[in-house]
Amino acid sequence: MCESTVFLEKGGETEEIMKDVAKIIIDGDQMTFVGLLGEEKTIAGELRLVDSVSHKVIVREK
Repeated sequence: MCESTVFLEKGGETEEIMKDVAKIIIDGDQMTFVGLLGEEKTIAGELRLVDSVSHKVIVREK
């Protein structure tokens, strides 16, 4: 499987916010992460890293 784990970078710390993300929808500074079972999480931020090999996405909070 090729799902990713999303991490949020804020205040010098990084925390995991969602696992098994299959889709990322970007609309301006709003990002919606959609999981395998259709669950969604939307945050305001910017992409910092998308690593397809390690299935890791890092987002910086705005």
